[in-house]
Amino acid sequence: MMENIQNIYHSFEKLNAALFSIFNKDVLASQDIYFSSFGIKIMQFISFAYTYHYLNWFSKTAVIQWHKTTKIKIVAIILIWLASILLYLYNYKTGLYWLYLLSLTHVILEFPLNITSVKNLFK
Repeated sequence: MMENIQNIYHSFEKLNAALFSIFNKDVLASQDIYFSSFGIKIMQFISFAYTYHYLNWFSKTAVIQWHKTTKIKIVAIILIWLASILLYLYNYKTGLYWLYLLSLTHVILEFPLNITSVKNLFK
């Protein structure tokens, strides 16, 4: 069972180790990352953040109103999607940088939407 948990969450090991260092916690063994009290709290927080991010879109659909999107915006979205695929086909590294830029832009532009969603919770 313990090996299974480590295999499933192996991709988070570096992130968890970095969070340990940010909070001045010592990692004596990789077991600490997975099974210590602090390691478990980190994974609970990461699980919450991922779950919140995806479930939060249900509350945002009324704010975003995708069903009222203009044809110009739909065409722009499709063009960005096609450009992303073509950049990957042209050069993997360039495509990766492009999608990283889009990802960062997504996060930054989502802040006002998050604020609106939180305000609506308290109305």
